[in-house]
Amino acid sequence: MDVADQKPPAGPHLLRKLNLLDTTFLVIGAIVGSGIFMTTGFIAEYLPSPGLILLIWLVGGFIALSGALSFAELGAMFPTSGGQYVYLKEAFGHWAGFLYGWGFFWVIECGGVATLAVGFAEYFGYFVPQVSTQVFLLKLSLAGHAYTLSAGQLVAVASIILLSAANYFGVKSGITVQNIFTFLRIASVAALIVLGL
Repeated sequence: MDVADQKPPAGPHLLRKLNLLDTTFLVIGAIVGSGIFMTTGFIAEYLPSPGLILLIWLVGGFIALSGALSFAELGAMFPTSGGQYVYLKEAFGHWAGFLYGWGFFWVIECGGVATLAVGFAEYFGYFVPQVSTQVFLLKLSLAGHAYTLSAGQLVAVASIILLSAANYFGVKSGITVQNIFTFLRIASVAALIVLGL
């Protein structure tokens, strides 16, 4: 019996609406993230040689490939939804999966989303200086601590809200936004390579 011929289970279930291009762009978007644009300058501070910087990216690529192949093998062994939660639960028991799931939700994913939003606000501020992180809307001093609110912080929050809204409206709207941003990221890297040559 073909997977397409199977009836979906009654009750909540995963929607299988992503095609090969969507899933490929999803993985590329996860691996070739905004970090390639945000961290290269920091790496160049410690490694002033372009060859060494490329070597570091190559080593990072091999590490990412090892992780991807490991997850592919685990996905084939445990073909259920849940990702790392399922794998940790199978290896170390229910509590390990449970704690990882909540840690991922409250710490890992939140920190990653916040970092990407701030990075987006930084780069957006270069193109639209009126809303950069250097434009302060509010400055307070309370109990000896200085608190500020910048236009860039509002841009970061707005980007999280807009992307969350795109995902809220469904898998297709979320993956469309993901595909557009991944295409722009790949095009940017390709342009850097071509212009660099």
